Amino acid sequence: MYEKMTGKELLHEPDQNKSASGVCSLNNHELCHCIFDAIQLGIIIHNPDGYILFSNTKALEILGVDSTIQEKLTEDLGLMFFDETDVKIEPDNFPVNRAISEKKPVNDVVLKFCRRHMDTPCWIRVNATPLIKHDQVEQVIISFVDITAEMARIFKLKENEEHLGTVFAAKFETEECFRAIFENATIGILILTPDLRIVNANLTMENILGFMVDELKSLELWDISFPDDYEDDRELLQDVLEGRRQYYQFEKRYVCQNGAMIWGMLTASSVRDKSGAPRFIVNMIEDISASKFAQEQLHYLNTHDSMTGLRNRAWFDDKFNHMQFGMHLPASIIIMDLDGLKQINDTKGHEAGDRLIIGAATILREAFSDQEIAARIGGDEFGVLLPDTDEATALALLERIRECQAGYNETSGQLPVFFSLGTATAHTSDHFSKIWKEADDGMYVEKALHKRAGNN
Repeated sequence: MYEKMTGKELLHEPDQNKSASGVCSLNNHELCHCIFDAIQLGIIIHNPDGYILFSNTKALEILGVDSTIQEKLTEDLGLMFFDETDVKIEPDNFPVNRAISEKKPVNDVVLKFCRRHMDTPCWIRVNATPLIKHDQVEQVIISFVDITAEMARIFKLKENEEHLGTVFAAKFETEECFRAIFENATIGILILTPDLRIVNANLTMENILGFMVDELKSLELWDISFPDDYEDDRELLQDVLEGRRQYYQFEKRYVCQNGAMIWGMLTASSVRDKSGAPRFIVNMIEDISASKFAQEQLHYLNTHDSMTGLRNRAWFDDKFNHMQFGMHLPASIIIMDLDGLKQINDTKGHEAGDRLIIGAATILREAFSDQEIAARIGGDEFGVLLPDTDEATALALLERIRECQAGYNETSGQLPVFFSLGTATAHTSDHFSKIWKEADDGMYVEKALHKRAGNN
């Protein structure tokens, strides 16, 4: 068919001998133009040199150009075309030129271009058909349709697919990241249900507590918690579960598989579902036993006498100052002086004097409980703070010291220990600041009596 069709036959009066079924069988030139303009495809006819011989109204509308016969589509009209990958179409690859060089139709080529005076790109699907006579291309018919809206939908779909892929990739990466963090974290991690059943734990948690993960999964949080910490932990957990706080952190004790106790720095938070209801509780636990032990050792050294193990003067002063606020009235104090220490140091040496001091501490530990705390407050001075203690009880405790002193001297086989004792009691906070001196004065009265009796 292409051998029999020419540009003249298409655009001028048809030959009466042509078949009525051919393009050129139209009755006249004007009708041919009307039909071309009615077609909802862009139609352009090129000669082999690339110049436009004819373009219908739809072609001009799609391309956004004026009707000009003697122009080249890609150059004189100022249009640049790009393929689907946004690469500029070089002249040799343009559908018209390919149809001319290859002498065969080039179909379904998708091109992007920008209309004149418009930045928004447009898309067309192009077919280029060469009209050949005597093995020579005389004209090329280009038909194209505007697919800008279709391409916009495709790009939107691709964007959605890419976004969905990104979401899935991010979700996968997040899960992989969480799994790596969970399994390799240097702190213990427990995952609990809102009713505090353990559903997962990492390897570090195994190492901290000595329980295998499967063993932990059969336990509840309270099974591994030190009983004294239940109440504080329970209240804070309730705040998290009910949304009053996002997380909490505090030092907590845990019970290991072998029954030992360890200290952990706990950070607890919740994971919630879309409705906002708590789904999991995440406990991150750092084993701070070593640092806690070091802190306790440092605190012990700061508050205890290194020779006797009793509380020291710094602790005694601090405790005395706090008691002045009147929280534990009536309150009493006992002040003691170790008789004869200087004489022992001078005659038997300081090692003997140290043994005498240690003997005095032994007596005080036997005489007093933790609530009635004794301290070494000077070289040969000792004191006992007695919160919530009246005069009668304080005097009874003086007798208790004397009984323990007598028992020690009878059974220890060491140098005998003798105390000079004084006590005082306060019923008001104003009076409390004076009782140390009152007890001290009482102690010196007794010390003078001991001297006269030859015990000092």
